[in-house]
Amino acid sequence: MKAPGIRNFLCLPACLFLFSLGFVPGKVFGTEKLTGIQSAQVMSQSMPWIALEAGLFRKYNLDFRLVFISSSAVVTAAVLGGDGEIALTGSVGFVRAFIQGAADLVFIGGVKNILTHSILAGPEIKRPEELKGKKIGVTRIGGNSHYFSVQALRRFGLDSARDVSFIQTGGEFETFAALSSGPKRAYCQFRRRAD
Repeated sequence: MKAPGIRNFLCLPACLFLFSLGFVPGKVFGTEKLTGIQSAQVMSQSMPWIALEAGLFRKYNLDFRLVFISSSAVVTAAVLGGDGEIALTGSVGFVRAFIQGAADLVFIGGVKNILTHSILAGPEIKRPEELKGKKIGVTRIGGNSHYFSVQALRRFGLDSARDVSFIQTGGEFETFAALSSGPKRAYCQFRRRAD
């Protein structure tokens, strides 16, 4: 059996994203502009960019603007503040806001059902247990990279509140720079390959 290609991988998410525009409040379609926010520049959040580049928004008379804001927590604040009508982001920020009473959020669908992050460290750290006492760079406390790190550490018997310190960097590239600037640090990032 032939493995599905990249076209098949992107078809369903792109259709879901375009379908979701039908659930945006009517006032959005009364105006000419629609702002979408994405929280990471990764394959799983590429549908609006692909649709924009393919001219699909213009085809349906939408003046669509795509904005990149790193971290689901910040994207959630931007959507709640009215800076965007639709977002493609990790679920952690939206779920926390919804649980805390932000009833104006509507969940339309999910693109993936797993966290696709990795914790990377310098060559001096060989095993996860050696992260004890070290600093781990994440985009934002409360974002997906932080949530993933907490869960990964728990899996290896480490308490994230006691055994490590988190450095809030603001973005993936900034997180990598923080790791590069000092010894014995680790960082959490999205996997760049679709496997």
